[in-house]
Amino acid sequence: TTPLGSAFPYLTLLHKLVVWFNAWESLGLGVIHGPLHGKMAPPFQDWWYRLTPGTMKYNAPFMAFLPMRRNHADVLVEGVLTYIFTVRILIAPEVTPALVLPLALCGVYEFIFDYGQHLHDYGTQNLHFFVCMCFPVGAGQVVGIQLFLTLFYASSGFCKLGPTFKYMFT
Repeated sequence: TTPLGSAFPYLTLLHKLVVWFNAWESLGLGVIHGPLHGKMAPPFQDWWYRLTPGTMKYNAPFMAFLPMRRNHADVLVEGVLTYIFTVRILIAPEVTPALVLPLALCGVYEFIFDYGQHLHDYGTQNLHFFVCMCFPVGAGQVVGIQLFLTLFYASSGFCKLGPTFKYMFT
């Protein structure tokens, strides 16, 4: 094996893995899609919902007064622009805050106007990560990511201590 020294771009790799994970889930290729989750007709269908105006969506709870049908703006932002910004980040030699900001804004749009898809593609995790990536490393980007991950995993573990956890999978 080749030893990886301090010159290896670990942070860039981490950034790109999170962006890739977000794309993987939003395309419908991830954990809660396909045969293992009982979605067979057709499997892996998130991309179709994102790119089809008129399909059902769930707005954020505080935006319940808006129509629950995907419109052309939803298709543009959540489908086309999200994937364009994702590819742009993945092919860049280095991930900068300027590259991540448009993708983070697409995630905020998804959170507000398509909350169901936001939850479906793990936006609750990825959006926090993307917001941290919008700041330069010198302004605390890594500290923000570490804080988020620490609180995320600690909170996930703490929630499993309650009496309701046994009902989660019933």
